[in-house]
Amino acid sequence: MRDIIGMGKRIFDGVVLTPKGCPRELTDCLPLSRVASPEYESFMCCGETTEGQRTVPDDRFRLCILSTHRSGVDLTVNLDKRDVIDTASVLLGALSYDAVDITKEKEEDSKC
Repeated sequence: MRDIIGMGKRIFDGVVLTPKGCPRELTDCLPLSRVASPEYESFMCCGETTEGQRTVPDDRFRLCILSTHRSGVDLTVNLDKRDVIDTASVLLGALSYDAVDITKEKEEDSKC
């Protein structure tokens, strides 16, 4: 695990009002990137886990999602590098599809 000193410079915080450290206050994971509502009512965070806690040695990343919206989501999953890439790819693919779909709808509406 990387040295924690200076971690505030390495973390991408999607919101200005976020406390330092793990949103769940865990000590076996160092946040690398996160987006959170003020006071962490809802957040998405990806961090690097300590080697000692890994049941699968290659699963060095942890993705945590907490949403307090209507349906509520509370997810914590450990991933290897390929899992992270595939997850990002699937999410970007969905956004790409959505963008194309929206463009087609606008084109169809303008023909009417």
